[in-house]
Amino acid sequence: MDIKLKLQKNLKLIRKVGGWTATDFARLVGITRPTLSKIEKSDDLVMTRTQYIAIRKLLDHEIIENKNELLDIVVRVLVDGEDVDEADRKRVEDLIKGAKKGGVDGETIAIAVAGIVGLTVAALLASTTKDWFSNLIDTDK
Repeated sequence: MDIKLKLQKNLKLIRKVGGWTATDFARLVGITRPTLSKIEKSDDLVMTRTQYIAIRKLLDHEIIENKNELLDIVVRVLVDGEDVDEADRKRVEDLIKGAKKGGVDGETIAIAVAGIVGLTVAALLASTTKDWFSNLIDTDK
């Protein structure tokens, strides 16, 4: 699956993990709230390359500057990793919702997420958010 489409399909969950409302996220990315809603709801790729880059930069900033480990793991698994089927994506979403309510730390959630999608923890930790730009360039050729 195209990396832009993977981000788009998981954007609502990723946005919620990052702690942003739709209005705040849209403002930070530089798009309107209705545009964000269209991106999050569409099954077809509607996100532009510029929107993708703006969203990834915002996610990278949150991960690096605010040390949001949970967001880092979710992006690596759902966007940068191998394709995750809808059932596993739903299990990841449910796990994150429950774990956040229960005050479970990001590292524990990361291990559980990796188990759901069949990754070893070593493979999860070896992946990096810095690869997203090269993946974008490779898919646009």
